[in-house]
Amino acid sequence: MLKNLNPITAARFGRLLDEREGLPEGEDRPVEAGERLELLSCPGEVRLGPGRGMAALCLCREGQAGDMFYLDKPVALKPGTEFALLPLEEGSAVRLAADRPLERAGSLPTAEPGLIRPTIRVERILTLFYQEKEPGFFFPGERHRPYELIYVDHGRLHNVVGGRDYALGQNQALIVPPDQWHMQYGEEGERVGFITASFTCAGPLPEEILLRVLDRDQTARELARALAAEEEREQPYRGDLLVAVLQATTPWGARRGGGGGGGAFAPPATRRGECRILDQAIQYVAESTHDRLTVQSLARRCNVSTAYLSALFRRHLGISPGAYIMRTKLEESRGLICSGAGTISQIAQTLRFSSVQHFSAAFRRRYGIPPSVYARGIRE
Repeated sequence: MLKNLNPITAARFGRLLDEREGLPEGEDRPVEAGERLELLSCPGEVRLGPGRGMAALCLCREGQAGDMFYLDKPVALKPGTEFALLPLEEGSAVRLAADRPLERAGSLPTAEPGLIRPTIRVERILTLFYQEKEPGFFFPGERHRPYELIYVDHGRLHNVVGGRDYALGQNQALIVPPDQWHMQYGEEGERVGFITASFTCAGPLPEEILLRVLDRDQTARELARALAAEEEREQPYRGDLLVAVLQATTPWGARRGGGGGGGAFAPPATRRGECRILDQAIQYVAESTHDRLTVQSLARRCNVSTAYLSALFRRHLGISPGAYIMRTKLEESRGLICSGAGTISQIAQTLRFSSVQHFSAAFRRRYGIPPSVYARGIRE
């Protein structure tokens, strides 16, 4: 990044010219871009100042490029100082005067003049939601092309990606890469509030910020809340502000580093195998809610025994595969009821429950009310 010229920084190689001295009385020297930079020096004092357009002053030592400064103030260089001039825009020129003729001290490969180039460049935000979920919240999962940022405002949210459970607490975040199947669930007895934003970037995000539990500091927390607040406002330049805030909050979280459960270290081969099987099972359950799915058929699908599959689910998700299948079907039933996809009997049949009574009893155990009462509440 270009440094600022001030009395302290200039003292190492010269001095700033004061107002009485003003700009050097000399010619405007064009500063042109090329494959190599012309390295200059002078046995006497050299006075430089801003001329036309924007330019940078590169100080050199023993033929190597050193600090770069934005040349926005007149400065005098000590005799013998090696320097080069770089254009920051086309048609740049600087005011230059010297006590003695300039000498060419060699050349350097053209370098980037210390410009700030963002690593993360958000192009579009496709979805942005603040969600408040009830205790025991469960989302069977999805896969999509954009990145997804998940930020927990309060409570605790589990995100299972690639068979690994990334548990986020308050003020923690996770970025899910494209084309990764992921599901979510909350903890019993505790509500959870969180932001999800799906977005695309001009290029791939750095690997070190993907699938890593990111701890947010105060600045990042304020940015995340600003992101949620802006989502509800229909104000001019709303889209630009949303992109700017998301662009800012993503690297802030990454710089804070990861907490537990993050992707900083690859799991051992055995753990990777378990994650792969669990990911396959979770995805198959989500895609098979309209099928008569059993633990035995799921185990066959994953080419493992029912005992191994049960141990896998309990170890990683704290739930049996049978209970997981039931929870996924019940969550699907709520969506079907809300969309008016059929009567309670028809929905029970669609989801392959053995009977409407079986479906109603399971629904009531899970949500505390029969599906018929839930449906009436939706209609009202």
